[in-house]
Amino acid sequence: MNTELYETIVDFRKTSQNAIKNKWIISPLEYFWPDGKLLFDNIFKENNTVSLKIVTPLIYKNCMDCHLRANMIVLGFMKQPIAKKFSLEIENGLLNFYKLDFLSTISQWIYIIEGYMKIIFNVQNGQSSIDPDNWNIPETDDPHYDNIISNFTESLSLFSKNVLFCKNYDSNSIDLNRHLLLHGKISNKEFFIQSNALK
Repeated sequence: MNTELYETIVDFRKTSQNAIKNKWIISPLEYFWPDGKLLFDNIFKENNTVSLKIVTPLIYKNCMDCHLRANMIVLGFMKQPIAKKFSLEIENGLLNFYKLDFLSTISQWIYIIEGYMKIIFNVQNGQSSIDPDNWNIPETDDPHYDNIISNFTESLSLFSKNVLFCKNYDSNSIDLNRHLLLHGKISNKEFFIQSNALK
């Protein structure tokens, strides 16, 4: 493995672990883009709690850069067979995201994640796709990619269990959570905020 890639993977692991402590997840697609790495390292590389109200606009500005987003949508999503199954929801959510309509964005996108995980991790019928114990982690013939997949899968597992799919009964919570949205228990409309759409 070349030194630069190895160091980037090590950085990704460290930054991702700290992001998870802040109930955030970092996509490798964004992190392995130089501007994305710089941004997320600046925010999450140190082991501390950050003010998401302060950093969210910075993340939004970086992630929604037209050139970056166009490349990620076309190269990272729309050319992938899985993404085509959810292309309508992805594109509608993205249009709402550009309009800062985070209620619509979150409502459309939160359900895509479970469908993605079911397909990517080859979860068998009757098994829960949100339980990492049911995941079949994909492997490639390239140890570099397998290392990245392993690191991201670990982050996704922690994010799934501790944030997105955990049983949350606090209707005043603003943490991104499928349980609150699915059961119509959201009392605090601050739930539909920019940071939750970005996550």
